Amino acid sequence: MSPGTCGSGYECLANRCVPLGSEPVAIETLRVVLTPSDIAVVTANGPRPAQGVPGVVRFGSAQDGPTALFLRFAPVRARAQRIDRAFLLLEPMPGAAGGHDDVQVEALHVGSSWDDASLSWSRQPRVGLPKSPGLARSSPPSTLRIDVTELVRHQRERSHADVAIAVKAGGGSGAGAVFATGATRGLGPRLELYVRRAPDATVTP
Repeated sequence: MSPGTCGSGYECLANRCVPLGSEPVAIETLRVVLTPSDIAVVTANGPRPAQGVPGVVRFGSAQDGPTALFLRFAPVRARAQRIDRAFLLLEPMPGAAGGHDDVQVEALHVGSSWDDASLSWSRQPRVGLPKSPGLARSSPPSTLRIDVTELVRHQRERSHADVAIAVKAGGGSGAGAVFATGATRGLGPRLELYVRRAPDATVTP
């Protein structure tokens, strides 16, 4: 979503049009931050690193082409609470040279497991709905914040063992938007949950 897309009296927050001056979350919610238990990057134009996770993921780059970032988070254990909002955050890689164009990305539900040893562009886990759009900006470098509320609720309601998210983007003609994976420098991806106790919930340890 680009500036000017939202109408008069509205602004863009996490790729959503909301009334001007709105808070992204309710003030009475509790913030919970999760870091990935597993992370992988695959690209259409090159092999995966022989070992480990690359230090960066590039969306919309000519070098890597179409790109997918796979993230797995530990189960959300707050059974006595309901998820009010959920955001996936990626931070720009410090010092990395990015492009000048905004890059459209999508966060998607991952419906099957993946094996790090055999994961490649041609062998990816199954992905699908729900999905959430995002806009990666690198001029200037900015935090990529994607509203994944429906995606997280979907997985939690179906008692998935974990929360698995794929972030995908097509290739481009320049350097793209460059984000840190946390494997070398910079702050890696995180899942930011805002939860509140359900009206009829019983608090458990």
